[in-house]
Amino acid sequence: MHGAWAEFLRRPVESLVFINAGIGVGAGLILGGQLVRGHHGIAGEWGHTTIDAMGLLCACGSYGCWELYASERALARYLKEEGVPDGDPFAPSFMDSALINAPDDPRFQEAFRQVGHYLGIGIANILNALNPRYIIVGGTIARASRWILPEITSVLRKRAIGVNKNVEIFAADPDMVAIGAAGLALSRALPLTPLPVLSQLDVGRAPIRSIGSGTILNDR
Repeated sequence: MHGAWAEFLRRPVESLVFINAGIGVGAGLILGGQLVRGHHGIAGEWGHTTIDAMGLLCACGSYGCWELYASERALARYLKEEGVPDGDPFAPSFMDSALINAPDDPRFQEAFRQVGHYLGIGIANILNALNPRYIIVGGTIARASRWILPEITSVLRKRAIGVNKNVEIFAADPDMVAIGAAGLALSRALPLTPLPVLSQLDVGRAPIRSIGSGTILNDR
């Protein structure tokens, strides 16, 4: 959510999707110029959409969830399949080590390309469902954009429909999630930017008041 808001502040467009790929995968959605939160405030759990009905068991209880194939955990599995000694995707140094080794080790490059391939499959589903103006890939996985973006583009040429094949896709700056979090906090205090669409949960908890073109929650 925060990454999508930061990208929207940078390039205000009617629609964009920010993919946050790290240990898991989530998505922030800007639709109609507003941040979508959903009825209960949990919109964007694209990481738990199914891309393989008979696939791996996910912690959520489902099978074949996108994030099992397009995350740091998936990268660790692909590296193991390539013969690289076991790596712990939860270790702070995991991505740093993978990125250091990748330029000179084809096994790391192939593992990153696998992540990019499966990111592309999920992104094609999002494109075909929402037809956003931009797709931005963020999170720790985006640091490997050199290997993942070409794979994403290749997959979209086959799986995206019509004009969705031409939607711009790029990697986010590393600090966009933090910038978005600060922007959301500021927008609730001052009418400087458009505000995210309030979920029904928020509306039920507190009255709202309008200031200029924005709407904010009353102080609680």
